[in-house]
Amino acid sequence: AITFAANGTGDVTLVNNTATNLAASSFGGNLRVSSAGAITDSGNLAVTGSASFTTTAGNASITLDQTGNTLTGAITFAANGTGDVTLVNNTATNLAASSFGGNLRVSSAGAITDSGNLAVTGSASFTTTAGNASITLDNTSGYTGAVSLTTNGTGNATLTGVTTALNLGASTVGGNLVVSAAGAITDSGNLAVTGSA
Repeated sequence: AITFAANGTGDVTLVNNTATNLAASSFGGNLRVSSAGAITDSGNLAVTGSASFTTTAGNASITLDQTGNTLTGAITFAANGTGDVTLVNNTATNLAASSFGGNLRVSSAGAITDSGNLAVTGSASFTTTAGNASITLDNTSGYTGAVSLTTNGTGNATLTGVTTALNLGASTVGGNLVVSAAGAITDSGNLAVTGSA
């Protein structure tokens, strides 16, 4: 496992030619990780600046699933090939422009937003877990697989700017649901919406 402790707002960059296991670390600046193998976390990661995680070979996955992770800035993912990406974040989550050849799973204690275009070949799941937090994915995006939206409490869900057909997987939205897509909108799972849709 690899631990980092840069002083103050110092940035951290790691290029690793094997699998990467990130131990508990705090980053006052930006974090950049590039790994030939899978990226995982064995301790909580706290990142004040932006964060970027890239795998470069073998369809390697990115799995950041420690429940105490706090990635505050924009987060960019680039898993190699069909590698899956999983993120558990204990604060609001800002997804920067990213392409996903496999499946994407995001669980966030705060609101989930996108500040860049998302392209997901596999299935995608977005979940907020506290504070009636909303899901607002309104940048230009493309989703090939089913997209599931689950908001905490009365949180709203917005999925707009989709340039492809959209398949809604099983979803539970306690607030309002707004969806728009350039192609057909279908559902492959049950939709439960308390508010308007």
